[in-house]
Amino acid sequence: MTFLHREAAPDSLNGEEDLFSDGATPPTGFTLSFRQALAFVANNLIAHTIVSALPPWISRLKIPFVLQHHHAHTDFTRYLSALAATAGTSGRPTLLDLLVAGQDSEDDGKKLSREELMGNLFTFTLAGYETTAQTLYYALLMLALQPDTQRWVREGVDAALMDQPADPCEWRYETVFPLLVRPLCLMVPLTLSSPASLR
Repeated sequence: MTFLHREAAPDSLNGEEDLFSDGATPPTGFTLSFRQALAFVANNLIAHTIVSALPPWISRLKIPFVLQHHHAHTDFTRYLSALAATAGTSGRPTLLDLLVAGQDSEDDGKKLSREELMGNLFTFTLAGYETTAQTLYYALLMLALQPDTQRWVREGVDAALMDQPADPCEWRYETVFPLLVRPLCLMVPLTLSSPASLR
């Protein structure tokens, strides 16, 4: 199944934070967009782990399979470095801020190395991608099997969005999210019967 997405307008890609926009072409200096690099690494994790452990000179052999993994690894690492550089800019503490603060710690025994920071960012980004995708899949499946609940949630979304602009790009998180009470009620059963396997 293919899901449609809206690509960012080419003239809207300005500055560091736009590295993560889903444009038609990767940002300057990158082979893949953030979404493409993340998807490639997530879908080929075992092969990617093996190829990433190979000596760097292997990528100079121009073997297509190895080159794909090399580009994905290089781009993904650069995206994560750019993400780390944005720490402390959101105005409120985030997990990213805490990880970067751990790297800057005065106590050498508790200080994160650059490799540990990147490893944590890699794990959280990849784990967040997979668990979010699985949770959405499970939620949509549950809604498809229960049309009455689906209708109830839809009515709540319609009521919440009634006074919002027609263009979703103009919606403000601070305004819309608190109004989405019914979809939040749907999240409670998902926590009780998690799609993630506990075996």
